[in-house]
Amino acid sequence: MTTAATIFPPPPFADRVESAVAAPIKKDAAPAPGLADETLRLLSASAGGAEVRALCINLDRRPERWEAFKRNCPIRGVHRFPAIDGRAVRPPAWWRQGGGAWGCMLSHIRILEQALADGLDRCGGRGGVLLVLEDDALFPPDFAERAARFIRALPADWEQVYLGGQHRGLRVRQPQRVNDEVVRPFMVNRTQAYAVRGHFIRVLYQHLCDWPAHARSPRHHVDHRMELLHRAGKHKVYAPAKWIVGQAGGPSDISGRVTQDRFWNGWGKGPRQVHRPPVWVIGLHRSGSSVTAGILHRLGVHMGNRLIGYENRGGRGTGGFEAHGLAMICEQAYPFPSVERAVPVETTRRRLREWIDARQREAAWRGTIMGGKYPHLCFMIDLLLELEPESRFIHIDRPIEESIHSLVDRSAKAHGWLRATPELCERLQRALGEAKTEGLARVPEGRVLTVQYHDLLAGAEDSIDRVVAFLGLKVRPAQRSEALRLVAPARGVHALSLGGRPCQFESGERF
Repeated sequence: MTTAATIFPPPPFADRVESAVAAPIKKDAAPAPGLADETLRLLSASAGGAEVRALCINLDRRPERWEAFKRNCPIRGVHRFPAIDGRAVRPPAWWRQGGGAWGCMLSHIRILEQALADGLDRCGGRGGVLLVLEDDALFPPDFAERAARFIRALPADWEQVYLGGQHRGLRVRQPQRVNDEVVRPFMVNRTQAYAVRGHFIRVLYQHLCDWPAHARSPRHHVDHRMELLHRAGKHKVYAPAKWIVGQAGGPSDISGRVTQDRFWNGWGKGPRQVHRPPVWVIGLHRSGSSVTAGILHRLGVHMGNRLIGYENRGGRGTGGFEAHGLAMICEQAYPFPSVERAVPVETTRRRLREWIDARQREAAWRGTIMGGKYPHLCFMIDLLLELEPESRFIHIDRPIEESIHSLVDRSAKAHGWLRATPELCERLQRALGEAKTEGLARVPEGRVLTVQYHDLLAGAEDSIDRVVAFLGLKVRPAQRSEALRLVAPARGVHALSLGGRPCQFESGERF
C-alpha cells in the first residue's frame, strides 16, 4: 500500500483532459500504466483501461484507524484522504444527525469534488475510476479472490459498483440477478467501499449537493441520499451477489455506538440457508490452538472476518487465527491473565449469541461452517453448548508443562497486557486445563476430536485428514496443501525443540 505523504499523488488526469479522445469501452482492456495491484488493475480493465484513484477517508484525530486500515487492507495503492471533522466545522441548524454524519457527508462530497477538479470524470474521453473506502472497511481473508471474480463479471456499462453495503427496500424489490457474481440492487446503504466512474462522478456530486433536498430530509446520511439516486433506476449500479467488504467493529465516529464486525449478507429469496453446527478449537495458550485454527481456516471453515492474535504477527496478518470480535468477548469475560470472570455471564451470553448468529449467516452464504478459537473458550464450553447444542469441538492437547513453559517464555518477551509473571502464567494455564477437562467431559459422545500436539507435528497429513472426516468437509487438493504448508517445518528444520520451546514453521507461525 502506498503511504506517501501527499494525499493525491500527482495524477496525469489534468494533462490528458484537453487532448482526450473518446474511445469505445472494451471489456478486459489493458489497464492504465503503473497499476501494480490486481484489484485496481481489474477495475481499470473493467472501465476500458481507465485511470484509477483509490482513497480511504480517515479523520486526523483517528490515526490508529488509519494504521489498522493499512495493516488490513489487501489493496495496494490506496491513499489517505483527511476526513472533514464535523465536530470542528459544525453542521447547519437544519441538520438533525450530528456532527459525525455531517462530516462524513462533506468528506464524500469533497472527494468527488476533487476528482472533478482534476478532470477524472473526463480523463481518456470516457472518464477514470474513483474507488472510495472508509477506514472501517473490513476485508475478509479471501477478499482478493472474490473481488477478482466480481470485477471480471461486471457488465461493461457500470457507473457505480459497491464492494460492501446493505440492501434496502427489499419489500419493494429484491436485487436483480445479472450473473452468478453480480446483482443489480434496488437501494444500497453504507459507504465503506464503492467505486464510481466517468460522468457518474458528476451526477453523484450534483445529487449530494442538492441542499434544498437535504433540508427536506434533515435526517438523511450520505448513504441515504445515495439510496434515492439508486431507487430512481436511471443509472447502472451493481453489487456482488454476496458482499465482499464488511464494516469493522468498534466505536463509530458517526453514531458513537460500539459495534461488532458486520457483513449484511442475509438478504434475498431462494433456498433457505442451512446453519450447520459450529466447530470450536479448544486448547490452552501455546498449545497448538493457533495452528489448529489455521488448518480449519485453510480448509475453508469460516473462522471470522478479521483474524488477529499474537502468533505470526510478522507473517500473513492472520495472527493466531482468532476473530477480533470473539477475542474481545473472551477478553472482556476473562482478561488475560486473570482466571476470574470480570463481567456477568449474561453479558457474555448476549455478545456470544450476536457474534455466533452473524458468523452463522456468513458461513451459510459461503456454503461452509463457522468456527471459533480463543484459549479462554476453555472456560466457556458449557456456555457454547447452551447457545449451540450441536457444537463440535476440536481439542488440541499438548502436555501442560510444555504449554506453561512456552507461555512463560512468550510473556517474558511480550509488552503491555500480554506480559505476565511466571506465577500468573502457570496459574492461568492450570485453570484453563482444569476447565477444559471438566467441560469436554460434558460434551455428548462423538462431538469431540482430540488431536495430540506432537502427533500433529509428526504426522500432519493424518491429523488433517481426521479433521476433514470429523467435520465432513469437502476439501479441494489446493486447500489441503495450504493446510499442510502451515505445519510443514521450514527447510528441513526439526519441528520440535526440547523443553517445550516454541517451534518455527514455514509460515512464520510460532505456537
